[in-house]
Amino acid sequence: MIKEFLPNEIAVRQNDATVMPKSATDADNFVWGMDKFLQEAKILAKFKHHNIVQVARFFKQNQTAYFVMDYEEGEDLDQYCKPLTRALAQEEILAIIIPVLDGLKEVHEQDFLHRDIKPGNIFIRKNGSPMLIDFGASRFAISAKFRSITQILTPGYAPVEQYSSDISKQGAYTDIYAIGAVLYTLATGHAPVEAQDRSNAVIDEEADPYRPLKTAATITIDDSFAQAVDWALQLRAKKRPQSVIEFREVLMGNAPIKKEPQLKKKSPSKKKAQHTKNKPQKTVQQETKPFPWLKVGLPALLILGGIVGLIAMQNKETANRVNWSNNNAIETAPPRVIAQPFIKAASKKLFTDPISNIEFIQVKSGSFTMGSTQSDNEKPPHKVSLTEDYYLGKTEVSQKQWQRIMGNKPSYFQNCGEDCPVEQVSWNAIQDFIKKLNKETQESGYRYRYRLPTEAEWEYAA
Repeated sequence: MIKEFLPNEIAVRQNDATVMPKSATDADNFVWGMDKFLQEAKILAKFKHHNIVQVARFFKQNQTAYFVMDYEEGEDLDQYCKPLTRALAQEEILAIIIPVLDGLKEVHEQDFLHRDIKPGNIFIRKNGSPMLIDFGASRFAISAKFRSITQILTPGYAPVEQYSSDISKQGAYTDIYAIGAVLYTLATGHAPVEAQDRSNAVIDEEADPYRPLKTAATITIDDSFAQAVDWALQLRAKKRPQSVIEFREVLMGNAPIKKEPQLKKKSPSKKKAQHTKNKPQKTVQQETKPFPWLKVGLPALLILGGIVGLIAMQNKETANRVNWSNNNAIETAPPRVIAQPFIKAASKKLFTDPISNIEFIQVKSGSFTMGSTQSDNEKPPHKVSLTEDYYLGKTEVSQKQWQRIMGNKPSYFQNCGEDCPVEQVSWNAIQDFIKKLNKETQESGYRYRYRLPTEAEWEYAA
């Protein structure tokens, strides 16, 4: 099976089978979209799971891009159910969905989302085994750029957060909602009420029109089955299962529903250091966000009054305290990246970001003594604790990696090769690098965020 990149909104096939942008103004968007298409193919090619479609190779040809998937005989779940003279029993439904959940678990463990789970994207092989196909990550990003979000969603299967172009609001619970909708459809014969209609009703202070599965089902189902589906189809994301594992356990009757499931957030943790009178208080505080943020570190060698200093900054607010006189000033040292993945992977010592190809090494959480008795600005020495593991780029950002994101080559020492560290970059340029890297990461379906680290995070790693 071959999938071709041919966005009808901006491209057309020529008589010689080549694909061309419709106009000169569409050319940049066409190249951008093809890059997203190939990024998704590269990610899918890494999955080697029986219940996930296998991508054998991907390539460019005919001035567009393709990826080749292993050929399988069978039909999608919609087609599979149509000729049946009866509805599937609960046991038959679970025989299809549980293996799909196993595959989806692996997808989520790689910080990726499907974004378009529905009966038409669950393929049933001739031997009866299911397979998750037609991932929607790149299609969502491309279509969101060129047309209305509502045109690329499947009503009834898309949760309310998918009606926003802000991908950061989506998570494992987004795919779990869609799985719940598939289960609801198989048990009732129809999809649940569209999420946007449910949301509008709640906003208008009306009752949620969703009908609980136990009363809507046309087949005999266990209480645990019904409760799991109702849980997955909660309108608010934080009230749904937050992982495939906890949803599967409830669906199979092995565990009760948690009373108040919460989005996985890092709890604020303030460690206040002891300090003397008139000395600035130093605090390490973990951010509270729906997902851990990747952190872009900037160990900058600054020439300040003839003194070379090594510092790292968390954000613009911190930068203001450093008293930058000119945010466009060129720095000689390259940025370095630190990261915390969307899904904790404590067993991973190393990983490589698929967008920037930056390789990371794990830094375990711990405590250290920060400060100095030699400098007034660093007094007094105090203990600082970092409660979360994170990953530090093994090398500085290279010239090739910078050019991949920014499209330019600012370095003075270009003759040493594209793998040499990028230099001659300003604070504002690094902010643009972070912004673009965040955008590309979100649009490619990976749940990463980048920011500059705190001084404590860099000193601890160093």
